Amino acid sequence: MPDYRWRWNNYQHPALVAAFDMSTRTPGGLMKNLVQRTGATYDATINGALTLANPLIKCKTTKCMDLDGATNYLSLANPVTGLSTCSIVLWANMDVVDGVAWSRDGAGNNYIYINALSKLIFTTDAIGALSSKNNFPNSRTYMIVLSMLAGITSMYVDGKRLVSANLGTMTAVVNALIGRYGGGGAFFNGRLDNMLFYNVALTPDQINSIYRSANPRM
Repeated sequence: MPDYRWRWNNYQHPALVAAFDMSTRTPGGLMKNLVQRTGATYDATINGALTLANPLIKCKTTKCMDLDGATNYLSLANPVTGLSTCSIVLWANMDVVDGVAWSRDGAGNNYIYINALSKLIFTTDAIGALSSKNNFPNSRTYMIVLSMLAGITSMYVDGKRLVSANLGTMTAVVNALIGRYGGGGAFFNGRLDNMLFYNVALTPDQINSIYRSANPRM
């Protein structure tokens, strides 16, 4: 039985640091952090146009952000900087491969991307990379999760664990980007929905609860 306290839209969960539904805009061109108990610390600035598309989550009623692969991305204070235990959850649907969904701001590692071979990749702290054996074709929606426990990072897609490795901590850096590589380029071309940043390592059961709550007809 899934524990529905771990839901895609439980923005008051005590382990949640920042959350973006990828459709909320506040004055000044900001994407609002929905975790109200931490204030506006992690509000994200919209760079380029805010273009919205139908949601990637089945039971969601608001839109998601459609990135053009050339100009739009978000910049924000990094919610997981320097952490050795944390998790990042996001939904992605790409039109073109070889785009970065999340990265630290600045050249170097810490980024999530789908490369030109449709492989899902995560790198951290110049130690190494996680690479999926599977391909992830365009125009399909995936829930991607990175769960890091004391440096041991596990990658999940649609609730299923793909691979794990010891990649150390998240690089300590003030800023982060959504939809672009921190060193420039590799803009995400497609749609991103509900990005969640936790200060705990999500367990397989918790990840499945989040996935099931977003896909209730499964």
